Amino acid sequence: MPTLPLPAGVNIALGSGIAEKARLRKAPSGDGYPQRTRDGINHIVGTMPVTFENLTRAEAATLRAFFRERGGDLPFCYAPPDETGSRLWTCEEWGRRYTGDIHLSYTVTFQEQFDPQEVKVNC
Repeated sequence: MPTLPLPAGVNIALGSGIAEKARLRKAPSGDGYPQRTRDGINHIVGTMPVTFENLTRAEAATLRAFFRERGGDLPFCYAPPDETGSRLWTCEEWGRRYTGDIHLSYTVTFQEQFDPQEVKVNC
């Protein structure tokens, strides 16, 4: 499984983070209180909007090539900065912003994946 190819010294920008959401099934009951139950084994799913700042054009091109090759549907491994292990992610949306003559910022949104065929793979 490929790992996100971050150039040496490139980290996520301040303000980036992970949002996690629990998928639940809800059913109303007769007394007005809904019943809730977890929707599947992996019911907590992470979304990670990330910005990489001060990239050179070559570093940005490396990221762009990687995301285009993965095409939004093929997963990759990435370990968020405060976690010891990698998670499986896809990225359907990415973009760059020109911040100077030679530098760019790259903004991406990762979606955590639990594909049964890919879960067997250790990142």
